[in-house]
Amino acid sequence: PGQQTDSEPGCRHHKRHDARAKREYRNRISELEVDIDEADRHHDLERAAQGRAELDLLMSELRRAVGLSGRDRPQGSGAERARVNVTRNLRRAIAAVSAAVPDLGAHLAVSVRTGQRCVYAPEPAAALDWSISS
Repeated sequence: PGQQTDSEPGCRHHKRHDARAKREYRNRISELEVDIDEADRHHDLERAAQGRAELDLLMSELRRAVGLSGRDRPQGSGAERARVNVTRNLRRAIAAVSAAVPDLGAHLAVSVRTGQRCVYAPEPAAALDWSISS
């Protein structure tokens, strides 16, 4: 009890494992690039396509693991992931409302703020007079 395993993010071995995994990804990417070039030179379309598919997958995984500067992306807490998901879904909902009722969508876009808390705060000077009809 109380001890961290190698798979826990706070463990110092976890970073070393991540660095090794990223190095292995990069090595495989280099191998794939050589293989794809060779396949292209030999007009082996199937082998080139398979190589590109694997390369795309590896690049996607590597991008997910590191930021623009190549440093590890922090693994967010559950609360942070929830906050990001709420923000994204609110923005999608506001965009959908904007498509159906542009005035309301514009109002919500400037009146709904997200962050640690979600807040609906219309401008006090905004003269709101909404009527809903069916």
